[in-house]
Amino acid sequence: MIPITKTKLPSLDRYNFYLKKAWDNGQVTNDGILVKELENKLCEYLGVKYLSLVSSGTIGIMLALKASQQDKNYKQDEVITTPFTYVATTSAILWAGLSPKFVDINDSNYNINVNLVKKNINNKTCAILPVHVYGNPADVCTLEEISNNYNVDIVYDASHCFGMKWKDTNNSIFNHGKFSVCSLHATKVLGTGEGGFIVSEDLKSKQLIDSLRAFGITKDKGLFYEGGLNAKMSELNAAFGLASLEIYEDNIKKRQYVYRAYKECLPSGFKLIDLEPKGLTYNYAYAPVLLSEYLPTEVISYLNENNITARRYFHPSLDKFYHWPYGQSDYPNSNYAAEKIICLPMYPELTIEEVEKICTILKKF
Repeated sequence: MIPITKTKLPSLDRYNFYLKKAWDNGQVTNDGILVKELENKLCEYLGVKYLSLVSSGTIGIMLALKASQQDKNYKQDEVITTPFTYVATTSAILWAGLSPKFVDINDSNYNINVNLVKKNINNKTCAILPVHVYGNPADVCTLEEISNNYNVDIVYDASHCFGMKWKDTNNSIFNHGKFSVCSLHATKVLGTGEGGFIVSEDLKSKQLIDSLRAFGITKDKGLFYEGGLNAKMSELNAAFGLASLEIYEDNIKKRQYVYRAYKECLPSGFKLIDLEPKGLTYNYAYAPVLLSEYLPTEVISYLNENNITARRYFHPSLDKFYHWPYGQSDYPNSNYAAEKIICLPMYPELTIEEVEKICTILKKF
């Protein structure tokens, strides 16, 4: 069976090399030497200044939302977001004690529609949570204008965006918003087994995040910020991340070959969504396909019968999952995308021969 994704494991030798540091230091959690080393290396690699490792991307969004609301009016509790995302985005809003307010997406790149963001801001709005869908960036320039004009913080769900930069400036996609959150789950292009990180816009914000991820403990021992969690990354996960970072560039090259092989040989009726936007380095995290003629359930069943795994991603549109009396009355673009897009297998070890086999099977559908 060809899986939808597969964790790229670093070599045991390199993983053990980093683990030995933790063993020699006698510390496996609580902001250990490997967490600090990985934070520093990620800042350098990504071109960001303030980065905090956490135990998952979902918890990262929860902490970022909590941090953005520390000094806000608690009567403001609505977070404008998109229904075209994984359920964790909305779950994080709920766990932060806030209410999601959905607005529809664009039909061009599946990101949040900034014009609808403007129309839906009101005196209850406390934050905006856009998602960079499949790693393609939302309209960060317009969203920044909205943030400044309405004095509303932006927290980006950038779970899919590791390593992505604008080529002309070499500026990371994470350098937008008050906070930008990335997942380091085992299925992502860079993984720590379980984990994630939060990029903060300034040192004060990072210090707040660092306190919130450790129960809310402040520099003054015995005092706590409200809403702190145990969200620290362990040294074991940081060791995995450090070893994985060493092979990241090679993994992305292999993913690129796979993506472009799909691009060349997929038959008509199976449109590979363009994830190579001009001016942006892409990480080839997914191989999403728009089905213009076929039903996703039938295509997925057919592929499964031929020992190939495919998945609807994202499905369902979250307005069907969460019934909130907020936002629009319907979400046609999000529902269309949720009903028409599937993801094909994508991981570094997927061979070109296997891609050609998948495409040949689809030609016979």
